[in-house]
Amino acid sequence: MSQNQVSGLLGSALLFAGLFSPIFDSPIKGQLNYFHYNQVEAGILLVVAALSLTFSLARKYKVLLFLGLAALGTMAFTFTKFYIYTMGGDDRWLRKFSDSPFEGINRLVQQTFSLDWGWGLLLIGAVLVLAASSLKGYPGGQS
Repeated sequence: MSQNQVSGLLGSALLFAGLFSPIFDSPIKGQLNYFHYNQVEAGILLVVAALSLTFSLARKYKVLLFLGLAALGTMAFTFTKFYIYTMGGDDRWLRKFSDSPFEGINRLVQQTFSLDWGWGLLLIGAVLVLAASSLKGYPGGQS
């Protein structure tokens, strides 16, 4: 098994694991994984992870460049939305995650959300998928 294939398979596995790991945390609302936060963006990453696994097994490493970039782009989009929501720039956050009819409690919930360890898995997975597309010159790697 080449280093490209190992990197692609490991990256795909980490992307899958990251989707079901907590990416946001709040002492008030608890932990949220990607699917709890946004099913569309999670679905995109799920498809990217599945395609990365498929192309890694088929040893089609050039395609992994686009899949890794798609994963990073989706994660950047999600992170940017999270940042805008938690900084008070958009009230959709309050409507989506707040169960309380009281404005002050809703704002408190908005301000207590933080990033969680699932982001690390997703980021490392996407980087490994990208690396699988460009590993060259190593024993067992793409020539």
